[in-house]
Amino acid sequence: MEAETKVESKGVREPRTNHKKTRRYAYEEKLRAVRLHLQEGFPQPLVCQETGVSKSTLAVWVRDYRKEGEGGLRQPKKRAMPDKRIGRV
Repeated sequence: MEAETKVESKGVREPRTNHKKTRRYAYEEKLRAVRLHLQEGFPQPLVCQETGVSKSTLAVWVRDYRKEGEGGLRQPKKRAMPDKRIGRV
């Protein structure tokens, strides 16, 4: 068999196929998951399996809940945007 070669024109990129779309969760979904873990005592892996959220996502929600209460789950998180001016001459 011949090896396939990928030919690209200069300056043209193919679309990313491994880009994962970020899922947004409603306040009620976050609160339910946090309460299942903190108040009902279910282990994090089980809560993640039942709710379909990742362990890292649940950990962030639990941290925010402990730090700011229910309001910490309502507030949208601001994502830092890189400063595009850095490195320009």
